[in-house]
Amino acid sequence: FGDGPDLVLIEGFTTNVEVQWEHPIIARFLRRLGSFCRVAVFDKRGTGLSERLGPGEAPSLEQRADDVRAVMDAAGMERATVFGSSEGGSLSVLMAATNPDRVSRLVLHGTWARHPWRDQDRPEFDLVERRWGTGWVFGQLAESMARTPAGRKFFGRFERQAATPGTARRLTELMSAIDVTPVPGRTQVPVVVIHQSAHLASVNIKALALLGFTAQIKNPEGGVIRREEGSQQPNGVVEEVAWISVLPKVLGNVGATGMKALAKAGTELWASFGYTTAQEGRATPGIANV
Repeated sequence: FGDGPDLVLIEGFTTNVEVQWEHPIIARFLRRLGSFCRVAVFDKRGTGLSERLGPGEAPSLEQRADDVRAVMDAAGMERATVFGSSEGGSLSVLMAATNPDRVSRLVLHGTWARHPWRDQDRPEFDLVERRWGTGWVFGQLAESMARTPAGRKFFGRFERQAATPGTARRLTELMSAIDVTPVPGRTQVPVVVIHQSAHLASVNIKALALLGFTAQIKNPEGGVIRREEGSQQPNGVVEEVAWISVLPKVLGNVGATGMKALAKAGTELWASFGYTTAQEGRATPGIANV
């Protein structure tokens, strides 16, 4: 759909290319892309309108890259910008490194090179399978879109028409096993990275005490308190709801001077890795001007 330079959109997790148009926010995003690009969007193996996965089938990123090439061939796209979100971003990086003749540039959104859950048997795997089809899983990924009864109802139907509960679990496990850390250095195309803040934080011992995160505290639903290996003692990394829900408690007394110091330290950190531009999505106008 759309008109302009070719763009392949590789969405994250599970999708349904027809049902997603029924949500006004998703449809607005897609229409905006189509206003300046010719967009190819597809359901990855096992999801949406694509063939379901067979028993024990676990498609690798390399197989998924083959699928992307097949979609491009079918759409008559010789070379295109590839826009990847979530694990679609990891796939996009691999695609650009192994098929440089097909990828002109990369846009990466909310993705990773090595998933933090790699080599872990996470309780979230069971939770995804048990809650799938109720709208709870996508509600955790897009809280603002699930705040209304209509939004939650849509996500429930979207989940049911995007994958089976077993496939959703399998895809979550595969997503968590991703590690493409050797690949980015082989990518020789322009790259734009977009990342949503507040998904994860690393805090020190004093902050853990302030938050009340001890070995006795269980993970909140929708969040994770990472632990020291072989124990329940928090190691200082907190994810998703475990962090978002307590963020005001941590930053409440920082003040303007402290916020400026934090912004300066963050700027110096990402600049040291060679990034030339960054925009903090949760920043106030005052902090953004620091």
